Amino acid sequence: MIKVKKIKIYLLRYKLSNPVITSFGQMNSRPSLIIVLIDEKNNSGFGEIWCNFPQYGSEYRFKIFVNFFSKLILENDITDPEYFYFLTNKTYNKKIDCCVTYTNKKVHDIIKKNLTKSAMYSG
Repeated sequence: MIKVKKIKIYLLRYKLSNPVITSFGQMNSRPSLIIVLIDEKNNSGFGEIWCNFPQYGSEYRFKIFVNFFSKLILENDITDPEYFYFLTNKTYNKKIDCCVTYTNKKVHDIIKKNLTKSAMYSG
């Protein structure tokens, strides 16, 4: 059985010399979220949370991990690597507020008026 006593999370960014243009916008850096789990015997394990796109995705995933996953990991003993599957049921459909999704009526009307012009919407 493993009891995680401490979690560290690092949001790192590597500045790109040549920005990458994507459908999500321009990427000026390559983000990475590194997670370190430390157990009661001071053994540590490292992992990464994928957060390449969109550019603000790294901050969003950071908040999700801090607000939901870290508490669940610290509150539960791990008896088997498959034990992490319990996180799926405990966090299903969890959402946190994201300022990127905020709109007002004017913006909403513009989106509705032009939605058929979107390649993602119109196929």
